[in-house]
Amino acid sequence: MRFTIKESIDLLKRIHLMIVDQRTGNYQELAGKLNVAPSTVYRLLAVIRSYEVEIYYDKDVKSYCYEANKEVKFDGGFYVVDTKS
Repeated sequence: MRFTIKESIDLLKRIHLMIVDQRTGNYQELAGKLNVAPSTVYRLLAVIRSYEVEIYYDKDVKSYCYEANKEVKFDGGFYVVDTKS
């Protein structure tokens, strides 16, 4: 399925908010929540990573997470704020 730019940005924003709230589930669950194919989830995660944002799957939390000590912001694009003191 092809997405418009607006639809893609909306999906990226939804993923970002779910990552922040640690409620993505695994890639198949995330695909179901977004109503997209699992391959689309992989592509969208790759887009986020292309902004040099570290994402990993935490088996204990059962969610994708951003790198520790980093705050990730989404403003039509992604950027990282180092929160280490």
